[in-house]
Amino acid sequence: MLWAILILFIALELSSFTTMIFNFQSRIFARRVLASLVALYGSVIIISTSNGGIGILPNQLRITSNANNIEQLNFYNVDSFDGLQNLISEAQNSPNPIMVEVTADWCVSCRELERYTFTDQRVIDVLDSWTLLKADVTAFSQEHRLILDYLDSYGPPTIIFFDNQGQRRDELTLIGFVNANEFIEHIDLLL
Repeated sequence: MLWAILILFIALELSSFTTMIFNFQSRIFARRVLASLVALYGSVIIISTSNGGIGILPNQLRITSNANNIEQLNFYNVDSFDGLQNLISEAQNSPNPIMVEVTADWCVSCRELERYTFTDQRVIDVLDSWTLLKADVTAFSQEHRLILDYLDSYGPPTIIFFDNQGQRRDELTLIGFVNANEFIEHIDLLL
């Protein structure tokens, strides 16, 4: 959204600059056309970000979004070290595999995971029987540092897996964004 505001400001400056300095008709016309195109691009960015897009590149300008599907994944939110330990202990007593996602509001790759990977129907289907835990470390408090230390994570996004016997599988830990295809291939290694 900030990029869009900057681009619209540039368009405004280009438009006003032409009327103040240049007297040649063709240069004025060229600058006004350029200003109009820049303004149009800024408007497209504003529309796309308000409808689910996240960036300024053409492949990120999405007019439709699958953001509603994220509700189908039932994450247990963890905000304390003791809460994380308790939930992992409880989950280890069940026959289901466990996935712990370390996330934060300021983490762009975390938003991409939520928007593109975790909204893919294939991922939703695969994770249907899993115990899903989400450790939000946005505030980076002392509790959050304990969580990161316990999970051996440097920060978000990190995804940690436990198999259906409750054993942590460090070799399968994911760091950073992965698309839905890579995520499913990775999960297949665990199952």
